[in-house]
Amino acid sequence: MRVAATVAADDRGVSVLRPVGGLPMVVRAVRCVLDAGVAEYVVLDVPAPAADVLAACAGLPVRLRRAHADQRSADENGSLLLRHDARRPLTPPGLVAAVAAAVHGGQDAAVPALPLTDTVKRVDAGGFVRESPDREGLRVVQSPWMGRPGATTAYLVPGDPLAFAVRTEWDLELAEHLR
Repeated sequence: MRVAATVAADDRGVSVLRPVGGLPMVVRAVRCVLDAGVAEYVVLDVPAPAADVLAACAGLPVRLRRAHADQRSADENGSLLLRHDARRPLTPPGLVAAVAAAVHGGQDAAVPALPLTDTVKRVDAGGFVRESPDREGLRVVQSPWMGRPGATTAYLVPGDPLAFAVRTEWDLELAEHLR
C-alpha cells in the first residue's frame, strides 16, 4: 500500500533550517522518513516563502506544498498518509517504521508516545494549584502520525526519547549534544 509522506517544516520558533550535527533539522526529518523505507519521496509542507527549505533539501526526493497537507495528499499518492515534524531531527527511522508497521498491520492510525513522567497540575484562573491529575492515562505524543484518511483515533506505538521536539534554543543545544 502506498504512503503519502509529508514533513511539516513551518518556521515558528527555532528555524527548521538550523543544523543539528551539521545538517538542517528539515533534512534530518526527510532522511528519517526515507531511511525508514515507508515512502519513495516526501512532500515538504511549508508556508511561503519556501525556497530556503527546498534548497536545503537539494538532492533529496522531495516535492513542495505550500498548504497543510491532508487527505488530498493521500488521494494523490496512495491510501495512507504519514505526517512527520521537521522539529524532531533525532527521530530514529526505526520509530517511523514501527508506526508504519502498526498501520500496515491493521490499525486505522498510529503515533508514537511516551508515558508522562513530569508532574502536571491543574490551576484555577487566579494561578493557584488546585489538583494533580493522575498520570496513568496521560502520554506525550510524538511524531510521525500515520493513518488512513478519516481516522479519528490512533494506536500508540512505544515512543523514543530521541524523538523530542526542538522548539527552543535549549532544545537545540540538547539535540546537538545527543546527536
